Amino acid sequence: MRVLQTMCLLFIIAGSASALDVKFDGNFRTRFYAFVNKDLDFTRNADYWSLDSRLRLGITLDITPTFSVYYQLEVGNIPWGELAVGGGLGADKWNLETKNMYMDYKDVFWRGKLGIFGFKTPLESELDDDLMGIKLSFNQPLFSIDVLFSKLYNGTNDSISNINDDNDYFEVESWNSTYLYFVNGQLKLDPVNAQVYYMRVVDDRFAYKYSLNWIGTYNTLKLDPFKLDLGFSLNMGAVVNLGTSIGVSAYHLYGKAEFEFFGFLKVFVRVNMTSGNDTNHDMIEQFQVAGNHGNFKTDLGILFGGGPFTQQSYFDYRIVTADPRKNLTRGAIRFDDPGLFVIEFGAEANIKEIGLKSTLVAGIAQTAVSVGTNSVTLLGIEFDLHNRFKLDKNVYLYLSGALLLPGTALTPVYNISHPTIILGSDIAFKLDGKFEIEF
Repeated sequence: MRVLQTMCLLFIIAGSASALDVKFDGNFRTRFYAFVNKDLDFTRNADYWSLDSRLRLGITLDITPTFSVYYQLEVGNIPWGELAVGGGLGADKWNLETKNMYMDYKDVFWRGKLGIFGFKTPLESELDDDLMGIKLSFNQPLFSIDVLFSKLYNGTNDSISNINDDNDYFEVESWNSTYLYFVNGQLKLDPVNAQVYYMRVVDDRFAYKYSLNWIGTYNTLKLDPFKLDLGFSLNMGAVVNLGTSIGVSAYHLYGKAEFEFFGFLKVFVRVNMTSGNDTNHDMIEQFQVAGNHGNFKTDLGILFGGGPFTQQSYFDYRIVTADPRKNLTRGAIRFDDPGLFVIEFGAEANIKEIGLKSTLVAGIAQTAVSVGTNSVTLLGIEFDLHNRFKLDKNVYLYLSGALLLPGTALTPVYNISHPTIILGSDIAFKLDGKFEIEF
């Protein structure tokens, strides 16, 4: 009932604002997955499936030709049968979330956002999430400049729920201790689009203090029928723990080359590579992802979540490293993350006449440095088929299937963050899909 009341309130506000230009947007989706033999031993004890649903509803209020206000609420994701979030019998829970809420300013050359909005770096692996801050953009036909500031945390560990800052105090300890700075310059010269950016995060929430820097570039070259995307991010910084300073030196390399044939068929190769180290305590070579909310660009659904149900995979779809649980932004230091090297080969057919888009991918994943007593690197070989069916205008059905041939390095690397789980060596299968309406 509370969800219905909130949605009705938005419509009443929109209806009463007759002097305003009001626009709605959003989407509804229901996803499902079935994972067969995730423990890789064919005992079938690890087989499971699930469904969830989510609604996003946004409203734009154009106050003047240059100023507007945007709000988007999200209901879900709600797994079917989960009583705690309203997916069970009765379906009566408070499960709303403010997704975005910001003021937007636009003129010919300038744009500004103030509030809660989505943000991602050009490479997307360092950060791709919603945050609260201010962003200013200066746009010219040949170049643009973006500057962003965000206050990420309140100076206390966000996992501690019983600590609250009293705003009546004249001073709040470490109020400005955890923040993010970002600046990006983009050059737009056909056929080249080149970006160079810098991001900095400083965090004093934990027993040690850290400051992280990312210097990156993302470039696109498009010469029909060829397209090349190439990105590189150098992650540097320092950690101070009990008076000892530990350096951070890591990187993420991304590349995708694509050829188009006959106007409907593309073939491509994609590479992701991150640094890793083997128990060297003098340097942290695990690539850091701010708040564990980046974007791993991949189509491999079983290994890295490259499918409609992204959460169900061996490794985290938001993080381009082997261990999603221990990194600096989560209050832990990981000295033995082995890094990743993933190469994918694929073909994509987009047959618009029948509303079908299909992508067939074969990928090989391994660690950047060897792991285990046998010095192995292969995580697995995976084959995926992703399909999107256009059922009507802005109505889509997604269906994906994946098969994994596990490598000898999968168990020791998976055990870095899941030490009690024993994996076998047999084949795993995954079927997932999504029904979505956009408006």
